[in-house]
Amino acid sequence: MPLTSERYLTVVDAIDVANAQDPNRVTVGGAEEPLAFAQGRAATRWVRRLAIHPSEPLLLAARAHHLRRWEVPRSTYPNGRAGYLLWRNERMQDHARDASEILTRAGYDDRVIDRVQSIIRKQQLRSDHEVQTYEDAVALVFLETQLNETAERLGNKAVDVLAKTLHKMTPIGISAIPELPAVPAGLIDEALHASGRTDLDRVLPLSWSDPVAQARNLIRRALVMSKDPVITMSGQLGGVVLLHLVRETAPTIPVVFADTGYHFPETLKFIDELRQAWDLNLRVVSPRESVAQHEAVRGKLYDTDPDACCGLRKVAPVERALIGHDTWFAAVRADQSAYRSTLQPVTGAVLEGAHAIVKVSPILGWSWDAVERYADHHRLPRHPLYSKGYTSIGCAPCTIPTFAAGDDRGGRWNGAKVECGLHIQSPEPR
Repeated sequence: MPLTSERYLTVVDAIDVANAQDPNRVTVGGAEEPLAFAQGRAATRWVRRLAIHPSEPLLLAARAHHLRRWEVPRSTYPNGRAGYLLWRNERMQDHARDASEILTRAGYDDRVIDRVQSIIRKQQLRSDHEVQTYEDAVALVFLETQLNETAERLGNKAVDVLAKTLHKMTPIGISAIPELPAVPAGLIDEALHASGRTDLDRVLPLSWSDPVAQARNLIRRALVMSKDPVITMSGQLGGVVLLHLVRETAPTIPVVFADTGYHFPETLKFIDELRQAWDLNLRVVSPRESVAQHEAVRGKLYDTDPDACCGLRKVAPVERALIGHDTWFAAVRADQSAYRSTLQPVTGAVLEGAHAIVKVSPILGWSWDAVERYADHHRLPRHPLYSKGYTSIGCAPCTIPTFAAGDDRGGRWNGAKVECGLHIQSPEPR
């Protein structure tokens, strides 16, 4: 996955600048955006979600899939399906040509340009897995950005149109549909029935409003696409829940725990008990300096500079342990902080030494109540400090009980911050 490629970013910027001229608008996150601009960004996001480790040509094709599409409106072609197919196919050729021009100016070679064009043209759709992933992604973009408007405009004909879209998608792509916001479940179910698909036993019924099924779908997809996955945990309940979910499919996945030297004794005991009870492939990592060595030079850094303390004693050891792995499962949730609410379930990250890794956060959209319900249902072990009023459990000098149920970032760093820094990596590729 390109993370710092100047050429990649140059092309993405050029595509976005062009698509920002689209006069058609769509509402994204409560704000209006140019339709083609929003669709390019969404397609890139979905490619990452579906492929986990997408190639650079696949990402570029996704970004350019509706490049300048508005310049030749559908209304300039004859009505009916034949007119639509002619317009769509000719626009597809235009998108491939326009993308080629931008890629050439950025210095890409013919091999990459030809590959991007072949993906945009959907050549060998059924036999080329990247082209099929592209098809799934752009179909999900259509459902996300245009389904409701299309359904309203076409009325009863919408089911037939949607059935044709679903017919071209893989079961993996279809299983991601419930993750879309505000998609009419009834219409999707009706169109699936009309599509005549006979290969959906593993994904039907769809996991509407079922965060557990959605998390399992993402975990299984990520594990299939990964060569060397790893999971981090600190002993908090969300991490235990995620570990339980991941181990359903990958029971021997490496589990990284950072012993900062400042943990509560209860935390170290809990981690060891969990290791024994679940036969974990646990990898305990530590800072390069002992607490005594650290404090002899820096004093009580957790008081004077908590960001630096976290960086030295937690973030750096964990990032070193992640190097060599290609996929990192993390238990972050969007409701934990303003920063985490901006994250995506699948993101690229740059670790120490410019090592690139894909971070997968399967429970990102869960609430604290959902975490507790899952833990209760599966009778998962809980850190003993929860029963003493702690709602977020980190290093002992920087954590106090709050007795505030559900506030699982409360009581940390005396309110000075809410992030240790582990989940704030270099910016994700656009």
